[in-house]
Amino acid sequence: MWQEYEDIRMIMCTFIDNMEDVKYLYLIVLGDKHADYDMYLLDDYDNPLYQTGNYEEREPELNGVDTSKKIETTITTGKWGWLCSAYVPVYDADGNIVCHVGCDIDMEGSMIQRFSYIIYILISSLVITVIVLIIALIFVNKIFISPLKKITDETRKFDPENNLSYDEANVISINMKNRNDEISDIYDVIRTTQMNIIDYLNDMSKLEKDKQRYLNILRQFESDIRDRDDRLDKMNAEAYNDELTGVGNKTAYARKVEELSKRISKGVGRFAIVMVDLNDLKRINDYVGHKAGDNYIKGSCAIISKVFSHSPIYRIGGDEFVVIATGLDYQERDVLVRRLRMEYYNSYYNTAVPPYERYCAAVGIGVFEKGDTVESVFRRADQSMYSDKMSFKHKNGSYR
Repeated sequence: MWQEYEDIRMIMCTFIDNMEDVKYLYLIVLGDKHADYDMYLLDDYDNPLYQTGNYEEREPELNGVDTSKKIETTITTGKWGWLCSAYVPVYDADGNIVCHVGCDIDMEGSMIQRFSYIIYILISSLVITVIVLIIALIFVNKIFISPLKKITDETRKFDPENNLSYDEANVISINMKNRNDEISDIYDVIRTTQMNIIDYLNDMSKLEKDKQRYLNILRQFESDIRDRDDRLDKMNAEAYNDELTGVGNKTAYARKVEELSKRISKGVGRFAIVMVDLNDLKRINDYVGHKAGDNYIKGSCAIISKVFSHSPIYRIGGDEFVVIATGLDYQERDVLVRRLRMEYYNSYYNTAVPPYERYCAAVGIGVFEKGDTVESVFRRADQSMYSDKMSFKHKNGSYR
């Protein structure tokens, strides 16, 4: 086993040598969240080979962390400097966590640069703010304060009442002919407003009636719009969304096929079709009930939605789903299909939950190629899915 340890250590050291940002790489056996020490199973150059299996005090960022679940990446500072630390579990054949691969990225340069930027921005902002304030005070005092004070004094004389003329109500009246700036605009607004107030008071009864009538019309108009939008939303949801899962239904899929066919006819075809067929849904319906079967369908669909988060999903049959992979999902299609199969694989082997919550499905993919139609891509995806289903049954026998 020492030769195997040494071979693994050389692989880890190769990563250290060729990835300059990786500062430490190690295998660590983590205790539970209450542990004070962890065992460093194997290290890179940092520790000699004969120290394999030494215990060290737990790093502060791992205190209280549930090591049986995903460990979030952390950025910390301490005796090792600024580090970005990540941990990935290693499983045995039975799905038990044996140890974790730990990787520490050197963040010292990034943090120093970050602090330098912050200080530079703060100092620059302070200097600019002081300069702007000084200029603004001089400008405001000369251009605005004096004229505004005069306008303010005249405005205080305004005394509106019913059936008064503009002069009787002391509507503001200042000679502003030599100005053509914001102050004159303010003056015009104030004078016009005061005149409108007098006009309003002199015709209060008529304006009040007009206002009430307008509000009633506006409320009715808003109510009609809300009713129309609600009806349209409801009709759209019923027409194109699957009632059980919320994804697109068979009608929505047919529309998508038409859209893809038009794009193909224009020479634009860059998509893949992923077929997902649930395993043993009929058995669950027969032995547990249709309510459990519905939950099984929804849980299986949730896994698809989580993996293909950027692509439309359709339920085209009782236990059949189709994903139209485009954009980023199309570029990562093979990785996402493997991930989807792994999600179902992990769920299937999760014996801690009832059988109807151990979601499992066959997955196949067809990729558009020149000369294809949507139907031919669909058939390849269906054949790929069927092969996956036969492989699963050959390996595992009956699903439950």
